[in-house]
Amino acid sequence: MKPEIERRRTIRLRRSALTKSKLEDLDRPALKCAEDIDELEQAFKIVYRTYRESKYIPSNDDKMYYNHFCLLPTSNVFIFKEYKTVVSTLSSFADTKEFGLPMDSLYKSELDQLRKKGRRIVEMGMLATPKEKRMENLVIYLVKVAINYARMTHFDHICAMINPKHLRFYTDVLMFDKYGEEKWYDAVNAPAIAVGADMRVYMDKIKEAYGDNDFETNLHKFFVDVFDVKLDPSLEDPLSNKIFLDKYTLHHFINKRSSIMDSLTEDQKYALRKQSHKNYLN
Repeated sequence: MKPEIERRRTIRLRRSALTKSKLEDLDRPALKCAEDIDELEQAFKIVYRTYRESKYIPSNDDKMYYNHFCLLPTSNVFIFKEYKTVVSTLSSFADTKEFGLPMDSLYKSELDQLRKKGRRIVEMGMLATPKEKRMENLVIYLVKVAINYARMTHFDHICAMINPKHLRFYTDVLMFDKYGEEKWYDAVNAPAIAVGADMRVYMDKIKEAYGDNDFETNLHKFFVDVFDVKLDPSLEDPLSNKIFLDKYTLHHFINKRSSIMDSLTEDQKYALRKQSHKNYLN
């Protein structure tokens, strides 16, 4: 490895406290997909609270932030729970012909270049943790879940649209690449930048960066050992083993946001019914 690359990596690892997660201070910590009204509402309220603190979004009466992507059967709302309380959340959205991805609002041309090559894309977003829980470093566990999901369902690329102030975490620690230049994102009144990873070579890249153990933080074990799971070839369909929202849960969130259905085309409404494998919507 070139000396300058070695030096930068050493600095990065010394500054990292990712392996010092204080899980022992949490009451029965657990990672899962949100699957009922209570878990989803808690997750959406955390996103709302976090976005409001950063002045990304206006206030609303129910103090939740979500959109139609969160309710699609090809999406997952991952949550970190402390017993019955959701304390951190991250969502993943699989690219579909009918709905595309949230990132298309700014980076459609960049994503279309991947689509033209036949690449399967999944986006992670709506990552949020309350201030009082950020010292536990729960974010990295949710990111691991999202990356493992992308690998196990054989996506070619995982991507995210982030605030540039978080760029170093994604590029220096997660080893993501820049997928697009910085742009202004009107929806949150803040700048954004596209990042991502080619999952076909990502594990090799991680192993090259963290493949030795002579650094003061054990990120090799944290990243490589945990990510290095046996993949099940039957999981090529992102809907495999998916926990679908029941019709009452789906109706609950749609009824709270009439604008969601109003924003969908008839083709999208039909696709939602068809993709869900259940007649959720009347």
